[in-house]
Amino acid sequence: MDKMILERTTREADAAADATKGSASIDLPIREHPQHSKDVAHGFVADVGSHQDLQHDTADQQPPWPRSDPENEPTNLQLYRKKAEEAEAELQRMVEEERKLREWLKACADAKRQKELEELERKRKEAEEKRRQKAKAKEVLMRMGRCPVGYEWIKQSGGYRCAGGSHWIDDGQVASTMR
Repeated sequence: MDKMILERTTREADAAADATKGSASIDLPIREHPQHSKDVAHGFVADVGSHQDLQHDTADQQPPWPRSDPENEPTNLQLYRKKAEEAEAELQRMVEEERKLREWLKACADAKRQKELEELERKRKEAEEKRRQKAKAKEVLMRMGRCPVGYEWIKQSGGYRCAGGSHWIDDGQVASTMR
């Protein structure tokens, strides 16, 4: 889980660094052709051929490079803004994903704590029930009195033995007397 959070943090930092680089220009691929020159100021290919060259092209023959329309061509600033917007959208997506992951982790931790609390409560109730049963058995033994020789009853596995060691009462006998 820590690895995933570290990776996310690294991606966010990279996205933020890309968005704030301050690069005012974006490298655009410009194809060179002997009849064309680069127009660096606008980032498009300008045709410097003669009017006869244009007439030489047929209507069904496409040029080997894309012709650009300077009026509709995005400027470097527009491309930079678009890239920055995409980086910001990616950053927001990652922040939202991280938030959901943290909520999920918290829900898992809450569920784990809830299970621990339920387990502790179950153990506490069992201990209270055992204590109540012992107190009730002790009360029954006190009503029954000491062993025939006068010794106290001592709890042992499966029942009670007198302190003298010669008398025994089964847990079942004590339980039947408790009813």
